[in-house]
Amino acid sequence: MPHFESSFDGAALFYRDYIPSLIPEPHNVRAEYSNESQPTLVFLHQWPLSSSMWEPLMIHLSESYRFRCIALDRRGFGKSEWNGMRPERTEIDYHVLANDIVDLLEKLEVGKFVFIAASMGGGESLLAYMSSNYIRQNCQGFVWVNTSLPYPTATPEFPQGTTKETWDQVIDKIREDRAGFMSEAFKGPLGVGNNEVPDKLMGRIERMADAADALAIERSVQLFSGYDFSETLATLNQESKLPVLLLHGDSDAGTPVEVTAWRVAQILPRSKLKVYQNASHILIVTHASHILEDIILFMKSI
Repeated sequence: MPHFESSFDGAALFYRDYIPSLIPEPHNVRAEYSNESQPTLVFLHQWPLSSSMWEPLMIHLSESYRFRCIALDRRGFGKSEWNGMRPERTEIDYHVLANDIVDLLEKLEVGKFVFIAASMGGGESLLAYMSSNYIRQNCQGFVWVNTSLPYPTATPEFPQGTTKETWDQVIDKIREDRAGFMSEAFKGPLGVGNNEVPDKLMGRIERMADAADALAIERSVQLFSGYDFSETLATLNQESKLPVLLLHGDSDAGTPVEVTAWRVAQILPRSKLKVYQNASHILIVTHASHILEDIILFMKSI
C-alpha cells in the first residue's frame, strides 16, 4: 500500500486503497451492487489504533459490496510518520490532522465519498469538510462511530464526561507502563467491555497500539480531550443538509453517549442515532457485523 507526502511538513503518511476488481472473481459478491457509481468510503480510525482496525469491514464492503474503500493511518499511528523533515513545523493540532485527509482525498481525486470515522476521527472528518471546497463538493455524508464529538471531557453542564484529571492520569499511566495500561484498558469499558473476545484478536488490537509513536499517543489524547466542536457542528447544521449516522455503545466510558452522540444529535436534528446494547468503545471488535449492516443501510438511503 502507498504513502503520500503531507503538505504541512512533508511527513510520509500511509493509506490503504481497496479498489473493487473482477479479477479474480470476488468472493461472495452481491450482484445488485456496481463499482461504477457508488461513492467511495473513507475510513478514519480511533485512538490509539490504525487503519488496520477497519480491514474486516473494508474487505466486505470492497469485495462483496463493490465500494472503493480508503483508510488513512493518522500521523504517528500505524505506518505513518508523526512529523516530517521541516523542524519549524512542530505545532501539530486537529487542523493539521484534517489537512492530511484533505491532502489525500484531493491527491486521489476520489469524487463522491462518505466519511466513516471512529472516536476522534469524527473531529478530523468535520474539520476536513469545513476547510476544503473539494471535500464540501464531494462529501455525501458522515458515519460517526463512538464519536468523541462534540467534547468528551466533563463540564459543569455535562458532568458525565471524563474529567480532565482522568485524561491526565491516562497520560501518566501510559508513560509509566504503556503496554500494561493498553492491555487493561482494551479489556474494559475503554475497549470491549463485558464482551467475550478471543485472545488472539485482543492481541492484534494491542499490537496496533504498540506500533504507534509515543509522542503521537500522548498529544492525541490532549487534542481530542481538549477541543470543543460544538460551534463547528452548529455551523455544519446551518450550512449543509448532509446526512449523519451516529453509532454508539451504551457502555462506553471514554466517550459516554450522554455527552457525545446524544449531544451531536441535538445539535444536528437531522442525524440518526443508533445505540448498541452491551457495547463499549471499540465497536469494530465486538459489533462489526452490526456496523456493516448499518453502513449498507445508510448508503442505500443516500
